[in-house]
Order: sequence, then structure tokens, then C-alpha cells
Amino acid sequence: MPFLLEFKQCPICGSEETACRLGCEGEKGIPEGTFVSLIKEITPLVEPQKVAALSVPTLIAHYDVCATCGLRYCTRVEKQNIPLGFQQVQGRQPPFPRQGR
Repeated sequence: MPFLLEFKQCPICGSEETACRLGCEGEKGIPEGTFVSLIKEITPLVEPQKVAALSVPTLIAHYDVCATCGLRYCTRVEKQNIPLGFQQVQGRQPPFPRQGR
């Protein structure tokens, strides 16, 4: 069962509009139905350097700004298996592909 939490309304004012959704509206390069957000935080659930797999389970938290009151809040948290990059840069996380949601 996929893990997905969505927070559709601002916890302060109840608005469903966010800055990124309004700003991306009508953009031709963004496929319809794509989940957009201003900030994405990617958190691997296992240490990528210690697994012998091609992908790691990862939580992706999306943040945006309420278009009505300006509060920055979490709009979505989802779990995905993210493929590891072929090269790891020492001291940094492995490169992750861009998220198209």
C-alpha cells in the first residue's frame, strides 16, 4: 500500500490555494496532474552508502506557501523508491532524479 499524506488546506486560514500552484497554472512545460511545490525535502529511510540495492526507500516532503495568508506549510508527504546515482560524491547524498510530481 503506497504511503501518501496530503494536506489540502492551510492550517491557519483554510485556503486551498498555494503560491506554486498559482504560479505554475497554465505553464505548458508542466504535465496536467503534476503535483507542484516550492520546496521538496528528500529523506532516505536507509543510508544509501550501506545498501547493495539500486534504489532506496525515501520520504519526500513537499512544502509551499499559502496564497492567502503566506504561511509556509507541508502540503504532501509521499514514500518512493528512488534510484541511486551511479557515482556518489563523498560527504554528500547521492544524486536523485528530479521529482515530476
